[in-house]
Amino acid sequence: MKYKDMTRSQYTAIHNWIYYWYGKAIFCENNKNHKAPYEWSNISGQYKKKITDYKMLCVSCHRKDDYKKKHGNKCRKGHEFTKENTYIMPNGRRKCIICRRIVCNNFYHRNKIKCTKSS
Repeated sequence: MKYKDMTRSQYTAIHNWIYYWYGKAIFCENNKNHKAPYEWSNISGQYKKKITDYKMLCVSCHRKDDYKKKHGNKCRKGHEFTKENTYIMPNGRRKCIICRRIVCNNFYHRNKIKCTKSS
């Protein structure tokens, strides 16, 4: 786990402060129908001791929110999500077409080599 400009003890202290003064997160602010568990999510990335700098989210929304903050509108490898470069999976998630091609090509070449060696 990475803590921007913080030690582990500082990170733990700020989380204990939130829990002490505001208790456990009890619902998801993005969608009240999302199921538990819930967590406090930092909004600004500065870990201020102000409740306005945090929001309650379910684990799924918290991870998605952190991913968007870290990567913006890019895939994990840094390719831009554009209309031409984005594949929408049946479950609604986005995939980078460039990365998919690389994975498929690697898989094909790996299996082709194995078939050739075993013959």
